[in-house]
Amino acid sequence: MTFQPRTGIIPLNKSPKVYGMNNMTNSLRAGKTPARTVLKLSLPAIIEQLMITCVSYIDTAMVGSLGKTATAAIGVCSSFIWFVSGFVAAVALGFSVQTAQYFGAGRLDNARETVRRSFLSIPAAGLPLAAAVCAVSFFLPGWMGAEEAVIPLARDYLFIIGISQVFLLGVNICSATLRSVGDTKTPMVFNTLLNVINIIMNFFFIFQSRSTVLFGTEINVFGFGMGVAGAAIGSLIASACTFIMYIVCIFFGKRAINPRLSPPTGNGGAITGRAVRLGVPAFLERAAMSSGQILMTYLVTGLGSAAVSANSLAVTAESISYLPASGFSLAAAALIGQAVGAGEKELARRFAKISLVMGVCCLCVSGAVLYVFSDNLIGFFIDDAEVITLGGRMLRIVSFAEPFFAVSIVLSGVFRGVGNTKIGFFTGLICMWGGRIVPALFLVPRFGLDGAWYAMVIDLVLRAVVTMVFFLRPGWESGGVRVTAEEEPHG
Repeated sequence: MTFQPRTGIIPLNKSPKVYGMNNMTNSLRAGKTPARTVLKLSLPAIIEQLMITCVSYIDTAMVGSLGKTATAAIGVCSSFIWFVSGFVAAVALGFSVQTAQYFGAGRLDNARETVRRSFLSIPAAGLPLAAAVCAVSFFLPGWMGAEEAVIPLARDYLFIIGISQVFLLGVNICSATLRSVGDTKTPMVFNTLLNVINIIMNFFFIFQSRSTVLFGTEINVFGFGMGVAGAAIGSLIASACTFIMYIVCIFFGKRAINPRLSPPTGNGGAITGRAVRLGVPAFLERAAMSSGQILMTYLVTGLGSAAVSANSLAVTAESISYLPASGFSLAAAALIGQAVGAGEKELARRFAKISLVMGVCCLCVSGAVLYVFSDNLIGFFIDDAEVITLGGRMLRIVSFAEPFFAVSIVLSGVFRGVGNTKIGFFTGLICMWGGRIVPALFLVPRFGLDGAWYAMVIDLVLRAVVTMVFFLRPGWESGGVRVTAEEEPHG
């Protein structure tokens, strides 16, 4: 196949209506070669993921300055929050896969209808989710076995994070929508702004009013002194502001997928139905993994506050190391979704292989950095020597598994691009419970916190093996939910 370069997304200064079926552009030809195309879309996605992770990273670092108890409060909630974020991601995924396929097929009316339906899902799914998280916040810290001093801090933090879920769902849907049509730069910019707002708000809400020296001048900085709860409020305000920016960008710009440019197509019910078919397995995958994470947190909680803090900080630090693979996974999902929509299966296979190789290479480097700078990464959050020693040792244990983790991360994006989310559910269920939980039940009582991370390594290696088995089977690019196979193209 000759790879002829074309422009990326439809220019913002042009009316999308002038782009017909024959000359409509997409991101499949954003680079001169498939490898350059993958890089062009992956690099902004990697930075975006870095910015998203930095919200948690910054919150944890700022709260870490308050001591072990405050850090443990966030650690107790982290697994459940990750579970909730799985529901958010599943809703976004259900619509973004369809948007990518419609866009690749040149069917802008249906792509816009998909975006319209995704926005309707924000209050429909976000409000019940927020209510559920707020309700659970009163009971979860106690259920997790948190110490008495930790429970009220964790409860307040989780309640406020629950309120923010409506805005976080909106942010996820908007960023996924833009990525699905090849725009990875706008989510990168917006999530950078999200972090800037989050940092500023944290300074005001976490800490007490205090004096500081700026450029040789002593100034008084106002602060509410709300501690752990202040970190959650900062994140809430940041996510709300970012969601508003996304609305303006998508609905009031001249982007090809602006829902205001086309009337309803009448197939909204079919789009929503496919979103459910795509999203439910993705959510069940996260549910299987998150329930396992919650059980792991419960096992670790019994080891004391130092172990809980070290585990939470190590998880946060480790999450940075696999961001390159996440970026390649997001790019692969968008590119392969468009390729499948356009009927270019060979191009889809090439994108998948290139993304996989690049992701593994990047995480080989990330694993090495994780091993060498393990103590420094933990020390960035907290100055407690015991926590730094424990957390650093956990990072050195998991560093060897990062290349394996890259395989499963990238391939999950590949399978989602073709509309197959069942593989992820199957893999997550088997590997989390068979590869991590069962070994942990034997390893944690004997090796303490080390045992929990030995079990994580087993999980990540097994996950790579299982996903590669599915990937090496012929015809993987033809499976899953395909909008172009279910509907006749509109003239």
